Amino acid sequence: MGAVSKKARRNQYRSAMERYYWYKAAGICPRCLKYSVPGMVYCADCYEKNRRHATEKDPDHAKKNAYAKERRAKLKAEGLCVDCGKRKAMDGRIRCAKCHATAQDSRIKYKIHQRTLKGESQ
Repeated sequence: MGAVSKKARRNQYRSAMERYYWYKAAGICPRCLKYSVPGMVYCADCYEKNRRHATEKDPDHAKKNAYAKERRAKLKAEGLCVDCGKRKAMDGRIRCAKCHATAQDSRIKYKIHQRTLKGESQ
């Protein structure tokens, strides 16, 4: 494919996202361009494919979820941060100050990124 500049990749990404949002607003599945299920983004066939793919990709998904829930509950009961498991959680919170700040920064960056993709001003 060759080298592509950052600007060209950004433009490709932006146009792909514009198409995605246009299809979504029009009630058309962005993958196969059939009509989507009312109130949903994708059509029934694509939802089924996604579900099957997720199951095939990670058959131990239920085990991992159960372990994560147990770990989180145990750390929360001990008063430790549920993210790092090392430091004490802040009063009335489930994260330590460092992990809380990191999560907050991440949320802010994500919201700015989403507004930029939708063409809204910052």
